[in-house]
Amino acid sequence: QGACVQCHKMNGEGGEQGPDLSLVGIRLKRQKLLESVINPSAEITPGYGLSTAQLKSGDIASGRLVSENDQEVVLAALDGQETTYLRTEIVELSPPISAMPAMGATLAPQDLRDLVSYLASARNFKVAKGASLKHGE
Repeated sequence: QGACVQCHKMNGEGGEQGPDLSLVGIRLKRQKLLESVINPSAEITPGYGLSTAQLKSGDIASGRLVSENDQEVVLAALDGQETTYLRTEIVELSPPISAMPAMGATLAPQDLRDLVSYLASARNFKVAKGASLKHGE
């Protein structure tokens, strides 16, 4: 209903733009799951926030903020293509925001409860290749 699998993987199936949700029930308690669904930008999993870079050339680059350090910033386009920008090329980099829509505004209360319950139960699925157990994702 919320088209979650367009961006998220669950049990090895789905998109790449959002974090893998296969083990989210282990990583997050129900209250944090609800917050993540209602206010996705409250806490963004590293590597999954969208940022915009104002370049010295006048161009603007945006994408998923894959990584950043003192020397460079790596952004990924929707197709997954990563581009590296030197910090010396960047005038300003916006803080990452979530690309996920706030589902509390689009789902009926019962559907929202069902979604949180489903995600909370995501602890017994076959672990997708590369799935992470890091707390806070």
